[in-house]
Amino acid sequence: KQVAAYQHLIDQHRAAVMTGDDKIRRLKNELYTTLVNPDETRADSLAGLIAMEQRQMEQVHYHHFADIRTLCRPEQIELFDALAPDLATLFGPPPHRPR
Repeated sequence: KQVAAYQHLIDQHRAAVMTGDDKIRRLKNELYTTLVNPDETRADSLAGLIAMEQRQMEQVHYHHFADIRTLCRPEQIELFDALAPDLATLFGPPPHRPR
């Protein structure tokens, strides 16, 4: 039962991430298109929308892991809590390599 509930959370999270990533990608495309006919006001507005979407994505990730924690049995909570500080590095983008 726990595994099925976990898989359901994973499926929901993937769908939300794909939707958010698509929104961010479209907004970035629109932002960089303004370079053809520079419009600083529109560029600032689009950058703000990208920031809002990115913020929402971070909330999606946070709530996803909070939901996973609620699935944990008492003996799993300690292990989850030990892993929590590393979640950003485990599931975030890879670090940039120097050129």
